[in-house]
Amino acid sequence: MKKLQGTTSSLPPRKNREISKVRSRVEHVFGFMTNTMKAMTIKTIGYVRATTKIGLANLTYNLMRCVQLKKIVYAVFLR
Repeated sequence: MKKLQGTTSSLPPRKNREISKVRSRVEHVFGFMTNTMKAMTIKTIGYVRATTKIGLANLTYNLMRCVQLKKIVYAVFLR
């Protein structure tokens, strides 16, 4: 994907929609990790420990998201 200059409002609507979908998904993930998990601050010494902490934070997010999605699925089947 080419690097885009300027704002998304100057782009064609189709391209703007494509970029907005990606941006909204990524912003929700980072927002959740920042506000709920407090995982965006890394206070470790060393590359290995930092990458381990980031990996564990990502794993935790994925597990929490999986639980959340399973609750939605179960709620649909329990009607």
